[in-house]
Amino acid sequence: MTNPQLTVDPEFESLLPVPNEQELAMLRESILHEGCRESITVWKTEDDRRIIVDGHNRYKICLDLKITPQIQIKKFASRDEAKLWIFQHQLGRRNLTDDQRKAIWASIYIQRATVSRAKQLETARAAAKPVVDTSSTTAEPKPNTSGRTLKEVVKESGFSERVIRTAIKLEKTNPEVAARVRNGTLKVRDAKKTIPKKNLRTKYSEPDYFARVGRALATTLLDPRLAELANIEKKDFTPAAKQGLQNLILNLKEVKTRAQKHIDALNKTLERCR
Repeated sequence: MTNPQLTVDPEFESLLPVPNEQELAMLRESILHEGCRESITVWKTEDDRRIIVDGHNRYKICLDLKITPQIQIKKFASRDEAKLWIFQHQLGRRNLTDDQRKAIWASIYIQRATVSRAKQLETARAAAKPVVDTSSTTAEPKPNTSGRTLKEVVKESGFSERVIRTAIKLEKTNPEVAARVRNGTLKVRDAKKTIPKKNLRTKYSEPDYFARVGRALATTLLDPRLAELANIEKKDFTPAAKQGLQNLILNLKEVKTRAQKHIDALNKTLERCR
């Protein structure tokens, strides 16, 4: 019995971790003596191709040893859905470091968003088509596979939002470095150094940036509730109101003190940058 003809897709293979020589040798030894105990997972496409989504190394070893592996068939609506499955499946691997998990979750978040956008576009295109009478048949509802929000991914991953945001930024700005983190050959703290820093000169050249800061300050001090409290009538005054006003006065004095510190610091900046 010959090995089935499977397709090795370079992009899919690049998403998976690269085993070292020792790991490959151990895998080969295991397959040689015990056979390929774990199935090769393949995506059966509409044109009947069988593309490997998990088990690339096992498949290559089986070809070399002329051993027929077991095949597990998966069906996906698109390449993006197949890639999402690859990332999610990696979370089941043993001995993953926290850094690897962070990078994998970032990839999952981005890929879920890609799949979700594609489905929304498909839905919009379908809605634009002429309505066809399907009363004679019952349409099968499509499963809800919309992309998760960042908050949901944070909850699933168990990492903080700050950590996941950093990993996502790394994936978007330097995917090759992010792949090294997924593979376990680079730590996040070292990979973060490759994230390009925002051009502060451009940021500080935007008049609206300073206007936004000013509006944020004004929002607090122009709170209409402050004006309302300044006009409390005696008949509405209570011991709780007295205590509350005293506390607010202390708060405003603290704001005033901090405001003066900011004024002094900003003046120093103006002097320094003349």
